[in-house]
Amino acid sequence: MDTEKKVKILNTVLQSIVFGLVFTLLGQYVGMLEKAHYLSSIGVTYAPSFAELSFSAIKFWIPAIIGAIIGFMIVYFLPVINWGINLALKLNAKHGTLLFKTILCFVVAVFMVVILSVLMSILTTVILVDPSAGEYQATIGQAIIGGLKYLYLFFPVAWILAILIADPAEKMARGILKAPIPDYSHH
Repeated sequence: MDTEKKVKILNTVLQSIVFGLVFTLLGQYVGMLEKAHYLSSIGVTYAPSFAELSFSAIKFWIPAIIGAIIGFMIVYFLPVINWGINLALKLNAKHGTLLFKTILCFVVAVFMVVILSVLMSILTTVILVDPSAGEYQATIGQAIIGGLKYLYLFFPVAWILAILIADPAEKMARGILKAPIPDYSHH
């Protein structure tokens, strides 16, 4: 396997881990928003709190790991990065500029958010639910709608996160693999 392919794989793994962790926490917060909405509809006051975030295996670690795996598969098997690069180049953004990275990350975030939101909503509201403990178990249809309902919240977080972690993750991957930075001046 050539060095650039190894860098791509390790870079994607590193970014997917960050996305899995952040989106699991964000998903828990969305769950609190849903709980607040439901409780207010029956006249009970409830304010979501970061103190209620759970770091248990079932509520945090399993979804974070599965989210990282799904994120890796999205970026590695769908040509979303190439689509983002092609769009950036069509819009005359020069490789290495903030505009180029912003356009590229926009395209990646669109696909990551839609796919991850739906799949993670199904995982956390249908599969990893314990009805015997009084937890509400959604149907797959409700989970899909729930995943899509908060795209306005997930998308900006994903887009900004992608912009912020793209360079550090690539530098870390190149450092670990001792791979030089390629010359993109011909783009």
